[in-house]
Amino acid sequence: PYGESFDRDGAIMKDAKNLVPVEGMPCALNLISAMLSTEAENRPTSEEVLEHPMWWSAHQRLAFLTDFSDRIEVLNRAKHTSQYHELESLGPWAIGDDGEWWTRLDPLLVENLLKVRKYDTRSLRDLLRVLRNKHVHYRELPVDLQKCLGGLPDKFLDYFESRFPNLLMACFLFAVKCFSDESTFDKYFNAGIAKGLVKICAPSVMKDDALRDAAILVAKERIEAQE
Repeated sequence: PYGESFDRDGAIMKDAKNLVPVEGMPCALNLISAMLSTEAENRPTSEEVLEHPMWWSAHQRLAFLTDFSDRIEVLNRAKHTSQYHELESLGPWAIGDDGEWWTRLDPLLVENLLKVRKYDTRSLRDLLRVLRNKHVHYRELPVDLQKCLGGLPDKFLDYFESRFPNLLMACFLFAVKCFSDESTFDKYFNAGIAKGLVKICAPSVMKDDALRDAAILVAKERIEAQE
């Protein structure tokens, strides 16, 4: 990432790294960027590197997102309201700056969704609900929609990851932070080790107290305005 041997030392000193080859692989970009941090305390340990979802297969990534979606379905209930607001505060990072996930989906999928139920098109929980439901009921979908989404697991997962590059990382980091003591996620990460990745690999909206509080307030106000 620092170029040819004759100018590598200078590039390292200037932190002039070239990560273009992994820009289309958001998990890889997240991990490699952290590993190349100029600050030692911001670089993951070898154990933490191995807990990063960059190493997961398509099957593991899709299974995790499905399990995560199942888990967050209870977060809008009274005793979990604060966690639900915190989850939704990650929407702009996980979905995109405008926060409207339906605009990134094919019309064929949107049409199908409108026939089934009502979705909040700015809700991260509802986007994950779409992914989970279409995954679980894939064989029941119309053939043209199956072709649109692609085959399980690789093409199907790519359909969503290509449109929402930070979705997996947002869900992973939230799970590590909030659900680390739950057995559901034991098969995906070692909570004791993976917690270090929240400090290193999370976006500012998760690490900076002021930014996090402001984002949670925005999410809370949006949700309450709809109730």
